[in-house]
Amino acid sequence: MRFQYLLIALFILPAVSAATLHGTIYNDDLTIASNVLVEINTQPAQRYLSFDGSYEFDVPVGQYTLEVTFAENGNNQTLEENITVMQEGSFRYDLFLFPAIDVEEYDELEELDALTAFPEEEGFAWFQLVGLLILLGLGIGGAIWLPKRHNGRTAGDLAHEVLAVIKREGGRMTQKELRKHLPHSEAKVSLVVAELVAKGKLEKLKKGRGNILVLK
Repeated sequence: MRFQYLLIALFILPAVSAATLHGTIYNDDLTIASNVLVEINTQPAQRYLSFDGSYEFDVPVGQYTLEVTFAENGNNQTLEENITVMQEGSFRYDLFLFPAIDVEEYDELEELDALTAFPEEEGFAWFQLVGLLILLGLGIGGAIWLPKRHNGRTAGDLAHEVLAVIKREGGRMTQKELRKHLPHSEAKVSLVVAELVAKGKLEKLKKGRGNILVLK
């Protein structure tokens, strides 16, 4: 009888695919966080209190929500990240504790999005769409054919400056922090970053409503 149970166990165990999910938890300034509670909604749920900014869970294949609780300005904040584990193995998934964006930052991001997004309001006329396309075409044409200069420096100089700042800060930083290191407008920095991403020199990771730039 024990031999039969052993055979049944041997057939069942391979069907249960498990994976190891681990990573590092970073503050909004990309320093390693500490004293962070991480929870994942497995059955049963798993909790891990991270003192050194690292975490690790053993989970079956499936869809999960990582919930992170951390202290900010004396109050507990909660961050949720959805993740899908598609196969067994060891997978790294870093977490970034970005604070809630205030109204002014949200409005600035909305203005940047409006440069490339079409209005969705009801009654948007076709001639408005044509006019927006013409303006967009003129902007792209000017970016391609006209030499960009700022205080006697070309666009290539600005790109080199962006790469130098990110390299100096350890090879990764938020786009918001990058703008603080450069004496250029937000629109100009965004255009240079987009060009470097297109050329494969930078990788832009979307986190919440912010971007993390990683030097490649």
